[in-house]
Amino acid sequence: MMVCLFMTGCATTKPTTKPTTGNANNTPILVQSTSQQDMQLQRKILHAIADESRIDATRVAVTSNNGIVTLRGSVDTPLERQLAENVAATVDGVIEIRNLLTFS
Repeated sequence: MMVCLFMTGCATTKPTTKPTTGNANNTPILVQSTSQQDMQLQRKILHAIADESRIDATRVAVTSNNGIVTLRGSVDTPLERQLAENVAATVDGVIEIRNLLTFS
């Protein structure tokens, strides 16, 4: 399972990644520092993907930089990968999608 944690109140638009450990599953937590607009866009996309019952959203991470959205993680099928991209594309504010989802 992929867990994303976002810091608020940062003025920078350049993402920075800081892996840490110590959560219940002892897995890294991805910390992204990004603009308020990008964080709002990320939340909207995550909610839209979670609302799509054909996608396991627990394995999908979303980052955004000035409306350029990157999907990372894994899904079960190529169809689920494409569906996640299609859902993300419907969210207002998305300029471009980089779909890096893998499937097994």
